[in-house]
Amino acid sequence: MFKFSCKLQLFSKCPSPHYSIRVYHNALETQRVGDNPKNTDIRSLNSGKMKLHLLRHAKTQVAASSIRDFDRKLLPKGIAQSDAMGDFLKLNVGIDIPVFCSASTRTRQTLGIIQEKVPFRHAVFTDVLYHASLNTLLDFVWSVEGKTDFMIVGHNEGISELATYFTDKFISLKTCSYICIEFDADSWEETSKGLGTEVDAFRPEVKG
Repeated sequence: MFKFSCKLQLFSKCPSPHYSIRVYHNALETQRVGDNPKNTDIRSLNSGKMKLHLLRHAKTQVAASSIRDFDRKLLPKGIAQSDAMGDFLKLNVGIDIPVFCSASTRTRQTLGIIQEKVPFRHAVFTDVLYHASLNTLLDFVWSVEGKTDFMIVGHNEGISELATYFTDKFISLKTCSYICIEFDADSWEETSKGLGTEVDAFRPEVKG
């Protein structure tokens, strides 16, 4: 059986526990590991320029004291947005890139609906990406070894700040907004402020 493995490094900026993540074709195993962090180690799927795909979750319930933020669900508009995003990603991205998704309900729902159109082979859900700050997201990106293209499904403000940092222009990702940033580099560790180029962007036009 083909095994896709990765080690997720969490730096001192992010106090969460370390995780070891193993992904199989249709299975996911996540476990805590010890105090010796390992770099994210994922098999390269790309020999050219590197592409970082960023996606913010779709339209969600308004925050309320009666529900935890982590548990907020998609609204009907968000479900329609995710479905339309699946059509776009099916044509423009494909199923082979690894996807790292916040473990919140709204991000999982967004990706789940998309996967009905685009059955990504490698998907990892992690609390590390839940409302991750810019510094946490940078540490995450820089921990990826090789030149693998990959996608992050996350939240504002961090995901918009990450796009802004890499392109050196102000970017504000609305709900279910997607952006692809390309780098001419030999590793993710070499990426830095202003070194990325926006090569694609999309947000479904859904009424509601």
